[in-house]
Amino acid sequence: MMNMNRVLKQAMTRVNPEIMGQWLSKVHHGDCVKLMDKMPVGSVDVIVTSPPYNIRNSTGNGLKNGRGGKWERAELVKGYAVHNDAMPHDEYVAWQQGCLRAMMRVLREDGTIFYNHKWRVQGGLLQDRADIVQGFPVRQIIIWQRSGGLNFNPGYFLPTL
Repeated sequence: MMNMNRVLKQAMTRVNPEIMGQWLSKVHHGDCVKLMDKMPVGSVDVIVTSPPYNIRNSTGNGLKNGRGGKWERAELVKGYAVHNDAMPHDEYVAWQQGCLRAMMRVLREDGTIFYNHKWRVQGGLLQDRADIVQGFPVRQIIIWQRSGGLNFNPGYFLPTL
């Protein structure tokens, strides 16, 4: 098991302790890019994120028909409190790339980003999110094996009329 005190102490010795003290062992609420812009360059070892998937603009029927996909009363049908999750695709890609650039700025040279982003079917084609991560040093794709699989919706495999 990881000794958290040791990890925090190591983190504080890499960047000025007075500066890092305002960031460690606290929950920060706000726009993640604006918060990262205030953080020292190279001050983060690991970033774990699962951004909004922009799923409310999906061509699939999982959310548009009001069923919420696999979950009958999914709250995501209404969007998030401060983000409706239905941006035009090009705008969404630019936003996510901006988030990744902010992460890369605060990440140490030997750091790691776990960017959990769902592939989906859009307009009958698989979106693998290569347009978002293009230009970033992707080393591996981690598969989250779960029931339901890729965009649980049996309608994706029905012939079109």
